[in-house]
Amino acid sequence: MEKQAEVWKALGFENKIDDVANELIKGKIAYRHIGSNANYLEQLKSSGIIPEQIGQGQTYFSLDKIDDPLIAIDKMQLNAKYTDAVWRAEFDANQLINKTHIPKAKWNNAEYMEVLTRSYPNFGKGGATQFITQSQIKLKRLINLKTGEIINFK
Repeated sequence: MEKQAEVWKALGFENKIDDVANELIKGKIAYRHIGSNANYLEQLKSSGIIPEQIGQGQTYFSLDKIDDPLIAIDKMQLNAKYTDAVWRAEFDANQLINKTHIPKAKWNNAEYMEVLTRSYPNFGKGGATQFITQSQIKLKRLINLKTGEIINFK
């Protein structure tokens, strides 16, 4: 553990995992897959904003650009019973610098961090990057991966 702390300090992160998360998202496009039955989809399509989460609410997102909803479900370990992951939201991750965390496993309830999805093999093989935020997210665009419909936002 002492050597790990030395490595983090040498990298300038002073053993703060959130600093690592913020460095990883810097300058990147980030993604969130949303089901066609999501109760907030119509509002999202018109506003281009994923609202701020309060209390225990968190928005998960990834740096993995996935063009197929079935692969997104598999790699992100989404529960296909509740989402078809047809819509891909794309946004500039810089808006979330200093507002992003690496989640703990098992929906942020475990003791260990989970940079790549792996907690729920019953939902898919996993392996996608994952981050969480409670902040509002302004989208660049929303793409329907089945129909090809693109909604651009300013």
